[in-house]
Amino acid sequence: MPVKSAIEKEINSNKNLLDLRTEIIAFKNGGGSQQEATRILSELRNDFMGNAEKEDRVLELVDFVSGWCSPSLRIWEEEL
Repeated sequence: MPVKSAIEKEINSNKNLLDLRTEIIAFKNGGGSQQEATRILSELRNDFMGNAEKEDRVLELVDFVSGWCSPSLRIWEEEL
């Protein structure tokens, strides 16, 4: 299942934030780039416009991807 579909499904199933983060780590470990993850999350944010709770969940994931979080939770070392 593509990462976008997996994350969307997990957000719709109210998975916790660290489980969602694990999906992005698997994407990275499979060769996915930080820029591609950012693009996918931007698309998901647009998909969830009108649902503040789901949009906020996506924005929290963006923080992990971009490095705007605790260093221990960063997925990529560099900040975007």
